[in-house]
Amino acid sequence: MLDTLYIKDVTQADALLKPKRVEIMRQLAEPRTCTEIGGVLGQTPQAIYYHVKQLQGAGLVSLVDERRVRGIVEGIYQAAARSFWVAPAAVGRLGSPRAREEMLGLGYLLNLTEEMAADLAGLASRPVSLPSFGIAGDIRLAPEDGAAFVAELQRAFGDVLSRYGSSETGHTFRLALACYPHTPPAPPAASTPAATAAGQPAGGQPAGAQPAGGQPTGGQPAAPGPDPAGGHAAPAAPGTPPAPGTPADPGGTGTA
Repeated sequence: MLDTLYIKDVTQADALLKPKRVEIMRQLAEPRTCTEIGGVLGQTPQAIYYHVKQLQGAGLVSLVDERRVRGIVEGIYQAAARSFWVAPAAVGRLGSPRAREEMLGLGYLLNLTEEMAADLAGLASRPVSLPSFGIAGDIRLAPEDGAAFVAELQRAFGDVLSRYGSSETGHTFRLALACYPHTPPAPPAASTPAATAAGQPAGGQPAGAQPAGGQPTGGQPAAPGPDPAGGHAAPAAPGTPPAPGTPADPGGTGTA
């Protein structure tokens, strides 16, 4: 089973991208028969078999084994890969190519990611022979620091290319650098242990309960009752620092 199958043909994409077939493919993460899949999805084996054969014909499913059940040979199938990427080339860019001025920013990154997706999917479709790795992280830039940051990054990138890019021996690796606006996930909401059941203190008298005379017990002001959420602290608003003891967002992870 491959890690990733890169779908470049629109006919192959059409065979996969149907809701019922996607559900069948999820069942085929492990080897299964059409009868087993039908039992999970509430479909007849015959209906499942039709879709499995269409997927098999498109190279998305493989027959991995067979077994005989009451004199009938039953196939055992499995998905051809763990994940499926549909290439942008399956549809292609509509209209003219990106203009030169579009290639100076986001347009160049879009082209770069399309090239990288094709390269990485190709690597994932065959045995690993050379290492690959990625580094990602988040930074914060004030507008006035943008130009200096880009210049510093270009110098560092150029130094690496000068040092390792001129050799005529060894293996060729693609080195890519990207920087784009990113919204990190919100930190987890703070939480507190559940309040005493039904808001009752240890004495068994509900907080704030008044005796016959109309005054709280002991003549003291009534303790506040449970909050409307049932005794739990309200969730922190997005961007609010987590409460002490709550893990903060790592902050060092970005888009791979």
